Amino acid sequence: VGVSYIYGWNRVGVVVMLLLDPADVPLQAAKMMKYVAEARCPGQTENIYQAAADRLFECFAVVFFVTRLIMYPYVCWSAHIEATQYFSKGGPEWTCVALLYILLVLQVYWFALIAKVAYTILVLGKPVEDIRSDEEEDAPTEKAMARKKKAN
Repeated sequence: VGVSYIYGWNRVGVVVMLLLDPADVPLQAAKMMKYVAEARCPGQTENIYQAAADRLFECFAVVFFVTRLIMYPYVCWSAHIEATQYFSKGGPEWTCVALLYILLVLQVYWFALIAKVAYTILVLGKPVEDIRSDEEEDAPTEKAMARKKKAN
């Protein structure tokens, strides 16, 4: 958005924001339901909160697909092809177009990951766990302690 503002492509930046934001709502709601399920029903894989989290994740996948893989490519195409009818492009304009296409490639990659998770949930019927760490490290690591001693 910042680059679009600097180069005068405000409308493109706003449209990109409007298209990329709606999928975040069901994703965050699904995460919230997952955390509630872990807090209220520890150890149970089947509960109403987990079912709600799965349905919200499915809603997220559909919204992601529609907004980011159907509607967003039109923005890329419009900025690349249609914009040429109204003004010639220089370095800044081509930079914006290149960044739009890079973001499109990332969206395709992310959707492949989402489809993999959806396949695991819907077809295989397995619960999916977040492999990233939720806990922050409170105690300093041995390496950090050794570096601190060396510095002193």
